[in-house]
Amino acid sequence: MVSGSRAKKKFDLRAHASIYDEVVDAARMLKMPLVNIHQPCDEYMRTAILNKLNSGRTRYISDIIRSVEEIPEFRNASTRINLVHGNVRNETGRWILVLAAGTNGGHPIAKLYYEYGIFTVIYLHIDHNDAKKIHNEKLKGNLIVLGHLAGDSIGLNALADRLEGLGVETVKLGLVPRFL
Repeated sequence: MVSGSRAKKKFDLRAHASIYDEVVDAARMLKMPLVNIHQPCDEYMRTAILNKLNSGRTRYISDIIRSVEEIPEFRNASTRINLVHGNVRNETGRWILVLAAGTNGGHPIAKLYYEYGIFTVIYLHIDHNDAKKIHNEKLKGNLIVLGHLAGDSIGLNALADRLEGLGVETVKLGLVPRFL
C-alpha cells in the first residue's frame, strides 16, 4: 500500500465492504414485511458492470477505473474506486470481475487468479488483512476494489425504478443515488 496511515487505509478498505444493517430493524419498527432480493440485484449489477467494461477500453488499469466511475452509483458514492495492488499505468492483461454473494474469496482467490494467468482482479470489497497479504507477498497482478454499497445500489436502484414504474411506492434507504 502506498502512503497514508495504516489505520486510515484499514478504515477506507473496510468502508468498501460496509452496508447498512438497519434494514431489518427498520422493517420491524415500521411493521412492514421484508423480502431479501439481494442476489438477483447483485446479478443485475454484475451484468451492468461487465457491459460497461466490455463496451469500452480496458487496456490499462486507469481505463477500467475510469469506465466504472462513469456508472452513476460509483460516481456519486462517498467511497472511491481503490487500486489496492498494482499501478494505474499497468496494462490489465487478462482481467476478471469477481462478485459473489457475501464474499469474493479475498487473498486466496486473488492469488490463484494471478497464478493462473489473470493479471487483474476486480472485487467490490476486500478485508484489510487480505489486501495486506497480497501487498506483502508482492503478488504479480492488479487488484481493484470498486465499493460494495455503490455496487449494490446499481441493482437495487434498478429494481426500485421498475417497481415505481408499476405504481409501487419504494423507499430507497441507504442507497447511493443515481442523480444528485
